Amino acid sequence: MGGYGATNIGVIYNKTFGIVGSSCGALDFNSFGQGYAKYMVDKVLGPLLSMNPVFLTDSKIKLMAEAGQHYIFDCGTEDVQMIGMNRNFHKRLTESKIQHLYIESLGIHDDKYWSRSLSEQLTLFDKYFR
Repeated sequence: MGGYGATNIGVIYNKTFGIVGSSCGALDFNSFGQGYAKYMVDKVLGPLLSMNPVFLTDSKIKLMAEAGQHYIFDCGTEDVQMIGMNRNFHKRLTESKIQHLYIESLGIHDDKYWSRSLSEQLTLFDKYFR
């Protein structure tokens, strides 16, 4: 749950983190489907129907608009479980006029994609901190 965690923790602690990145993040538990139980998210956050909205990434959009951070989100086009929720989150950020970088490239939800994504994100992070 790295992309989800990075996004939510990064936005909540926006005085600590100036840039937030997510690669293939589970950004919408409501559309996570069977993955919610398969990856045992329910064991940590409880049943989806009674989840505290503070754990939903969508609840951070207003905070993101005011946080003064930089954001990067990417997802593999063949990542069938995550691509839809990443596209929807990108759309919501765009509609809310929140500046962010969104990238889609070939790949699935695997180490090969994440290695390339991390390398690209770290290059952008390095540019940000110079």
